[in-house]
Amino acid sequence: MRSNRWSRWRGWFGVPLFTATVLMIVVAAGCTYPSEVTEFPEEAAAAEMTTIDASDLLTKAIEVTDTDEEAQSFWYTGYVKNNIGRRSTTSMYDGIVYRPGDAYLVNGRVATRTYRYFHFGDKSFISRGSNWFHGDPELVLPFEPLRGFRDWLPFMDEAVKLPDSAVLSTPTDVVQVSLDARAWVEQSPSELFAELREAAGDDEALQHVLDNTVVKMTLWIGKEDAPKQASYILQYSTWIVMPLPGGGYFDQETFFRFYQHGDPAIVSQLSSPERVEQYVLDAEFEQVENPEATEPGTTD
Repeated sequence: MRSNRWSRWRGWFGVPLFTATVLMIVVAAGCTYPSEVTEFPEEAAAAEMTTIDASDLLTKAIEVTDTDEEAQSFWYTGYVKNNIGRRSTTSMYDGIVYRPGDAYLVNGRVATRTYRYFHFGDKSFISRGSNWFHGDPELVLPFEPLRGFRDWLPFMDEAVKLPDSAVLSTPTDVVQVSLDARAWVEQSPSELFAELREAAGDDEALQHVLDNTVVKMTLWIGKEDAPKQASYILQYSTWIVMPLPGGGYFDQETFFRFYQHGDPAIVSQLSSPERVEQYVLDAEFEQVENPEATEPGTTD
């Protein structure tokens, strides 16, 4: 039987990737790590920040990106970087999305391991090297590029306005929210936090970690007078810093950019499910013919 290691990839680029942080909180209860970081970094431009209610700005951005025809397909690139003391791991992602067909491609690299992930409606496929496998639909979270941004709406009334900037020459409004993880977990409507909310209910150690964990989310939204991408969510970054019981901090940085909306080449870039299905059949046939061959995700 082939390994299902690569069928367990879970992709959800619209939501900041807090899953790894949740796992770190659980693990940290019994672990200590040395760290050169001894305090949270200061905001260099704190004096220039103005508190605003950015709820309408984000609500409109979500609505426009949901309904605008050009916004239904785009390219993306991004990374998730985890730091524990002197140890750092970065996962890189890039690819394309075609929302009308619930189709997307992920080119990923986790540490030194690379893979590709195709999704078409109710079908998904993973490859590592030249070998293709079916993805397990029960183990893949639904992909909705803007779903996670809705979960930030309860906090946008206390956002800060950062200086305007451009994303690939498109002028943007830049807003940021900052809060402790306990408020985030308790007030966010995301179902990802349901189990954590229950666990933290009577766990004083976990509550302490959440109270002292800083979460920051920064959004770059196309200005209303932008030529083609007015009110588009063009970029986001999430920064999480969590204290570890033995001293020091764990921090995670997530960054994604969305660009080339409406590119007609996107549809042609997505292979058909039937074509990829044949790759899977070829790989399974090769496995039957050469049962001693090393499987992807295993070592010799």
